[in-house]
Amino acid sequence: FLIIALVVGLLAVVALAVFYYQNWRKDQLITHQNETLNQQKIKELEQRQQLLSLNAMLVGQEQERQRIAQDLHDGLGGLLSSVRSYFGSLENKIEHHRDRELFGKTHQLLDNAASEVRRIAHNMMPGALTKIGLLGAIQDITHAIEASEEMKISLQAINMEERLPNDKEISLYRIVQEILNNIVKYAQADKVIVQLSRHENLVTLIVEDNGIGFDVNAAKAKGGLGLKGIESRVQFLKGELDLYSKPGEGTSYTIHFPVQEEAVQAS
Repeated sequence: FLIIALVVGLLAVVALAVFYYQNWRKDQLITHQNETLNQQKIKELEQRQQLLSLNAMLVGQEQERQRIAQDLHDGLGGLLSSVRSYFGSLENKIEHHRDRELFGKTHQLLDNAASEVRRIAHNMMPGALTKIGLLGAIQDITHAIEASEEMKISLQAINMEERLPNDKEISLYRIVQEILNNIVKYAQADKVIVQLSRHENLVTLIVEDNGIGFDVNAAKAKGGLGLKGIESRVQFLKGELDLYSKPGEGTSYTIHFPVQEEAVQAS
Protein backbone atom coordinates (compact mmCIF):
# COMPACT_ATOMS: atom_id res chain seq x y z
CA PHE A 1 0.00 0.00 0.00
CA LEU A 2 2.88 2.31 0.79
CA ILE A 3 4.40 1.72 -2.67
CA ILE A 4 1.02 2.30 -4.31
CA ALA A 5 0.55 5.48 -2.28
CA LEU A 6 4.01 6.70 -3.30
CA VAL A 7 3.34 5.95 -6.97
CA VAL A 8 -0.04 7.67 -6.83
CA GLY A 9 1.50 10.64 -5.05
CA LEU A 10 4.32 10.83 -7.58
CA LEU A 11 1.85 10.68 -10.46
CA ALA A 12 -0.20 13.45 -8.83
CA VAL A 13 2.89 15.60 -8.48
CA VAL A 14 3.83 14.94 -12.11
CA ALA A 15 0.28 15.71 -13.24
CA LEU A 16 0.29 18.96 -11.26
CA ALA A 17 3.71 19.86 -12.67
CA VAL A 18 2.50 19.19 -16.21
CA PHE A 19 -0.67 21.16 -15.55
CA TYR A 20 1.22 24.18 -14.19
CA TYR A 21 3.80 23.94 -16.96
CA GLN A 22 1.08 23.92 -19.61
CA ASN A 23 -0.60 26.92 -17.95
CA TRP A 24 2.76 28.70 -17.78
CA ARG A 25 3.42 27.98 -21.46
CA LYS A 26 -0.08 29.14 -22.33
CA ASP A 27 0.46 32.37 -20.40
CA GLN A 28 3.82 32.85 -22.07
CA LEU A 29 2.24 32.28 -25.49
CA ILE A 30 -0.59 34.72 -24.73
CA THR A 31 1.93 37.29 -23.47
CA HIS A 32 4.03 36.84 -26.61
CA GLN A 33 0.97 37.15 -28.83
CA ASN A 34 -0.12 40.30 -26.99
CA GLU A 35 3.34 41.79 -27.37
CA THR A 36 3.31 40.94 -31.09
CA LEU A 37 -0.14 42.49 -31.49
CA ASN A 38 0.95 45.59 -29.59
CA GLN A 39 4.05 45.91 -31.77
CA GLN A 40 1.89 45.52 -34.89
CA LYS A 41 -0.51 48.16 -33.60
CA ILE A 42 2.38 50.51 -32.84
CA LYS A 43 3.83 49.89 -36.30
CA GLU A 44 0.44 50.50 -37.93
CA LEU A 45 0.02 53.72 -35.95
CA GLU A 46 3.50 54.85 -37.00
CA GLN A 47 2.76 54.04 -40.64
CA ARG A 48 -0.59 55.84 -40.39
CA GLN A 49 1.13 58.85 -38.85
CA GLN A 50 3.75 58.80 -41.59
CA LEU A 51 1.01 58.67 -44.23
CA LEU A 52 -0.84 61.54 -42.56
CA SER A 53 2.37 63.57 -42.47
CA LEU A 54 3.09 62.69 -46.10
CA ASN A 55 -0.45 63.61 -47.15
CA ALA A 56 -0.20 66.93 -45.32
CA MET A 57 3.17 67.62 -46.93
CA LEU A 58 1.93 66.85 -50.45
CA VAL A 59 -1.24 68.88 -49.96
CA GLY A 60 0.88 71.75 -48.65
CA GLN A 61 3.20 71.45 -51.65
CA GLU A 62 0.28 71.62 -54.07
CA GLN A 63 -1.16 74.65 -52.30
CA GLU A 64 2.21 76.39 -52.37
CA ARG A 65 2.67 75.51 -56.04
CA GLN A 66 -0.74 77.00 -56.82
CA ARG A 67 0.04 80.15 -54.85
CA ILE A 68 3.38 80.69 -56.59
CA ALA A 69 1.89 79.86 -59.99
CA GLN A 70 -0.93 82.34 -59.39
CA ASP A 71 1.59 85.01 -58.38
CA LEU A 72 3.66 84.29 -61.48
CA HIS A 73 0.65 84.37 -63.79
CA ASP A 74 -1.14 87.34 -62.31
CA GLY A 75 1.84 89.30 -61.01
CA LEU A 76 4.92 88.81 -63.14
CA GLY A 77 2.91 87.70 -66.18
CA GLY A 78 0.70 90.76 -66.01
CA LEU A 79 3.71 93.02 -65.52
CA LEU A 80 5.47 91.55 -68.57
CA SER A 81 2.32 92.03 -70.64
CA SER A 82 2.20 95.70 -69.63
CA VAL A 83 5.89 96.16 -70.45
CA ARG A 84 5.37 94.56 -73.88
CA SER A 85 2.40 96.84 -74.53
CA TYR A 86 4.27 100.03 -73.57
CA PHE A 87 7.37 98.88 -75.38
CA GLY A 88 5.40 98.09 -78.54
CA SER A 89 4.01 101.63 -78.61
CA LEU A 90 7.56 102.92 -79.17
CA GLU A 91 8.03 101.05 -82.45
CA ASN A 92 6.64 103.84 -84.68
CA LYS A 93 8.90 106.40 -83.00
CA ILE A 94 12.11 104.62 -83.97
CA GLU A 95 13.85 106.16 -86.97
CA HIS A 96 17.18 104.43 -87.42
CA HIS A 97 17.41 100.93 -88.83
CA ARG A 98 19.90 99.85 -86.16
CA ASP A 99 17.53 100.94 -83.43
CA ARG A 100 14.69 99.03 -85.10
CA GLU A 101 16.83 95.89 -85.13
CA LEU A 102 17.62 96.32 -81.43
CA PHE A 103 13.94 96.96 -80.77
CA GLY A 104 12.98 93.73 -82.54
CA LYS A 105 15.46 91.65 -80.52
CA THR A 106 14.34 93.21 -77.25
CA HIS A 107 10.68 92.68 -78.12
CA GLN A 108 11.44 89.03 -78.90
CA LEU A 109 13.17 88.61 -75.53
CA LEU A 110 10.11 90.03 -73.80
CA ASP A 111 7.90 87.56 -75.69
CA ASN A 112 10.20 84.72 -74.68
CA ALA A 113 10.14 85.83 -71.04
CA ALA A 114 6.33 86.01 -71.02
CA SER A 115 6.09 82.55 -72.61
CA GLU A 116 8.53 81.13 -70.04
CA VAL A 117 6.51 82.58 -67.17
CA ARG A 118 3.33 81.03 -68.59
CA ARG A 119 5.10 77.68 -69.02
CA ILE A 120 6.41 77.66 -65.45
CA ALA A 121 3.02 78.69 -64.05
CA HIS A 122 1.29 75.99 -66.09
CA ASN A 123 3.72 73.32 -64.85
CA MET A 124 3.27 74.37 -61.24
CA MET A 125 -0.52 74.56 -61.35
CA PRO A 126 -2.11 71.84 -63.50
CA GLY A 127 -5.23 73.82 -64.36
CA ALA A 128 -5.51 71.67 -67.47
CA LEU A 129 -6.68 68.82 -65.22
CA THR A 130 -9.98 70.55 -64.55
CA LYS A 131 -10.33 71.84 -68.10
CA ILE A 132 -9.35 68.89 -70.30
CA GLY A 133 -8.85 66.03 -67.83
CA LEU A 134 -5.88 63.88 -66.87
CA LEU A 135 -5.09 62.50 -70.33
CA GLY A 136 -5.34 65.94 -71.93
CA ALA A 137 -3.06 67.43 -69.26
CA ILE A 138 -0.48 64.66 -69.73
CA GLN A 139 -0.74 65.14 -73.49
CA ASP A 140 0.08 68.83 -72.96
CA ILE A 141 3.32 67.76 -71.24
CA THR A 142 4.24 65.33 -74.02
CA HIS A 143 3.57 67.90 -76.75
CA ALA A 144 5.69 70.50 -74.96
CA ILE A 145 8.59 68.05 -74.62
CA GLU A 146 8.32 66.90 -78.24
CA ALA A 147 8.34 70.53 -79.39
CA SER A 148 11.60 71.30 -77.58
CA GLU A 149 13.39 67.93 -77.58
CA GLU A 150 14.28 65.37 -80.23
CA MET A 151 12.02 62.83 -78.59
CA LYS A 152 8.91 60.93 -79.67
CA ILE A 153 6.44 60.19 -76.87
CA SER A 154 3.62 57.71 -77.42
CA LEU A 155 0.69 58.12 -75.01
CA GLN A 156 -1.66 55.13 -74.71
CA ALA A 157 -4.81 54.92 -72.56
CA ILE A 158 -6.96 51.86 -71.83
CA ASN A 159 -10.27 52.12 -69.93
CA MET A 160 -9.42 55.61 -68.65
CA GLU A 161 -12.65 57.33 -69.73
CA GLU A 162 -13.94 57.65 -66.14
CA ARG A 163 -12.32 60.41 -64.08
CA LEU A 164 -10.28 59.52 -60.99
CA PRO A 165 -10.60 61.33 -57.63
CA ASN A 166 -9.03 64.77 -57.85
CA ASP A 167 -6.17 64.12 -55.41
CA LYS A 168 -5.20 60.95 -57.27
CA GLU A 169 -5.27 62.69 -60.65
CA ILE A 170 -2.99 65.44 -59.33
CA SER A 171 -0.54 62.91 -57.85
CA LEU A 172 -0.56 60.83 -61.03
CA TYR A 173 -0.02 63.96 -63.14
CA ARG A 174 2.95 64.95 -60.94
CA ILE A 175 4.43 61.44 -61.19
CA VAL A 176 4.27 61.46 -65.00
CA GLN A 177 5.66 65.00 -65.03
CA GLU A 178 8.61 64.02 -62.79
CA ILE A 179 9.39 60.83 -64.73
CA LEU A 180 9.37 62.66 -68.07
CA ASN A 181 11.53 65.44 -66.63
CA ASN A 182 14.04 62.83 -65.45
CA ILE A 183 14.05 61.25 -68.90
CA VAL A 184 14.66 64.62 -70.57
CA LYS A 185 17.50 65.47 -68.16
CA TYR A 186 19.35 62.18 -67.93
CA ALA A 187 18.12 59.39 -70.23
CA GLN A 188 19.32 60.63 -73.64
CA ALA A 189 16.32 58.79 -75.10
CA ASP A 190 14.54 59.48 -78.38
CA LYS A 191 11.51 57.22 -77.80
CA VAL A 192 9.22 57.05 -74.78
CA ILE A 193 6.02 55.09 -74.17
CA VAL A 194 3.51 56.27 -71.55
CA GLN A 195 0.67 53.83 -70.92
CA LEU A 196 -2.24 54.34 -68.54
CA SER A 197 -4.76 51.56 -67.94
CA ARG A 198 -7.50 50.74 -65.51
CA HIS A 199 -8.93 47.35 -64.60
CA GLU A 200 -11.83 47.64 -62.17
CA ASN A 201 -10.28 49.25 -59.05
CA LEU A 202 -6.64 49.08 -60.13
CA VAL A 203 -4.85 51.76 -62.18
CA THR A 204 -1.50 50.99 -63.80
CA LEU A 205 1.02 53.47 -65.16
CA ILE A 206 3.91 52.26 -67.31
CA VAL A 207 6.60 54.60 -68.63
CA GLU A 208 9.43 53.15 -70.73
CA ASP A 209 12.31 54.81 -72.57
CA ASN A 210 15.15 53.60 -74.80
CA GLY A 211 17.78 55.76 -73.11
CA ILE A 212 21.13 54.99 -71.54
CA GLY A 213 19.66 53.58 -68.31
CA PHE A 214 21.25 53.74 -64.86
CA ASP A 215 22.08 51.73 -61.74
CA VAL A 216 18.87 51.69 -59.69
CA ASN A 217 20.53 50.77 -56.37
CA ALA A 218 23.12 53.52 -56.76
CA ALA A 219 20.39 56.05 -57.61
CA LYS A 220 18.35 55.08 -54.53
CA ALA A 221 21.44 55.23 -52.31
CA LYS A 222 22.22 58.68 -53.68
CA GLY A 223 18.71 59.79 -52.73
CA GLY A 224 17.94 62.05 -55.68
CA LEU A 225 14.97 64.36 -55.19
CA GLY A 226 13.31 63.24 -58.42
CA LEU A 227 13.12 59.57 -57.44
CA LYS A 228 12.20 60.45 -53.85
CA GLY A 229 9.35 62.62 -55.08
CA ILE A 230 8.02 59.79 -57.25
CA GLU A 231 8.24 57.29 -54.37
CA SER A 232 6.49 59.71 -52.00
CA ARG A 233 3.59 60.23 -54.38
CA VAL A 234 3.28 56.49 -55.02
CA GLN A 235 3.13 56.01 -51.25
CA PHE A 236 0.48 58.74 -51.07
CA LEU A 237 -1.54 56.77 -53.63
CA LYS A 238 -1.04 53.61 -51.49
CA GLY A 239 0.48 52.03 -54.57
CA GLU A 240 3.55 50.06 -55.59
CA LEU A 241 6.49 51.16 -57.73
CA ASP A 242 8.56 48.74 -59.78
CA LEU A 243 11.59 50.47 -61.27
CA TYR A 244 13.82 48.57 -63.70
CA SER A 245 16.90 49.99 -65.35
CA LYS A 246 20.41 48.94 -66.32
CA PRO A 247 23.16 50.93 -68.01
CA GLY A 248 22.61 50.65 -71.76
CA GLU A 249 19.17 49.02 -71.46
CA GLY A 250 16.79 51.95 -70.94
CA THR A 251 14.41 52.41 -68.04
CA SER A 252 10.94 51.15 -67.14
CA TYR A 253 8.64 52.51 -64.42
CA THR A 254 5.58 50.43 -63.47
CA ILE A 255 3.17 51.81 -60.89
CA HIS A 256 -0.01 50.20 -59.56
CA PHE A 257 -2.46 51.88 -57.19
CA PRO A 258 -6.11 51.41 -56.15
CA VAL A 259 -8.76 53.92 -57.12
CA GLN A 260 -10.69 53.29 -53.90
CA GLU A 261 -8.90 51.88 -50.86
CA GLU A 262 -12.09 50.35 -49.40
CA ALA A 263 -12.53 48.14 -52.47
CA VAL A 264 -9.01 46.77 -52.09
CA GLN A 265 -9.54 46.01 -48.40
CA ALA A 266 -12.86 44.27 -49.11
CA SER A 267 -11.19 42.05 -51.70
